[in-house]
Amino acid sequence: MKPDDLPTSANPTVAKPNPDKQPATTTLWFSFAKLIATLGSIGGVLLHLIGYISYLSYMSAWGLESGPFHKDIDEVLFMGYLAIMDGSNHALSLIGGHVWAILVVWLSLTAYAFLIFRQDKSDTREKAKQIFQRLPNWVPDLLGSVLGSTLTLALFPIGLLFVLVVTTLPVSIGDSFGRSLADSQYKKITAGCEHVTQGNRCLEIRKDGKLIAHGFVIDSSASHIALFDVDLQRARTLVREGTELIADSRSK
Repeated sequence: MKPDDLPTSANPTVAKPNPDKQPATTTLWFSFAKLIATLGSIGGVLLHLIGYISYLSYMSAWGLESGPFHKDIDEVLFMGYLAIMDGSNHALSLIGGHVWAILVVWLSLTAYAFLIFRQDKSDTREKAKQIFQRLPNWVPDLLGSVLGSTLTLALFPIGLLFVLVVTTLPVSIGDSFGRSLADSQYKKITAGCEHVTQGNRCLEIRKDGKLIAHGFVIDSSASHIALFDVDLQRARTLVREGTELIADSRSK
């Protein structure tokens, strides 16, 4: 007797694996990886935007133009990273200072949700259902059409509001951090070179052996130097060509 002549139960058909069908876990991990890659790309763009706005705001707070000071992408991203850290720290401080208010809001929302759930099970709701069931068939359709069109129209301004928040938030974070950074540095360096013991130290900028400026470097590039002049008590931009930077001996 040949194998093909055996009964079907004794010669079961072996299912061949389908190479096009991937396991569910593989599909899940692939989707998760794509989501992480997308979020990473968006996060990188937002981080660069926040860093760029932070730097513009920082220079603007000093009253200086940012044009002569080109920044590499790594420096801009680092500025954005600092802005995110500063904003997160402020947010945590704000939450910590209003714990009781947040607790009251949470309890209020919990009580409201509890009342809604109880209302769903009440006799009043059942009576309302019976009243609606007695209405003509066209009434629920009319109410559904009105509700659907209203929600559709409401989604448009809600979508615009969401876009506005998403685009405004990075600008707000960057602007706030840049100005606060400039303010904190200003309060420290206006005390004078003798009183600043940490961070940037005073420098003397000389040209042809002559002292042309004395103070703290705010920023620098291959062509220009942004300096807070402690003698003039204001920020200024100097052309770097032909100058010499010397550590101020008065800075301890």
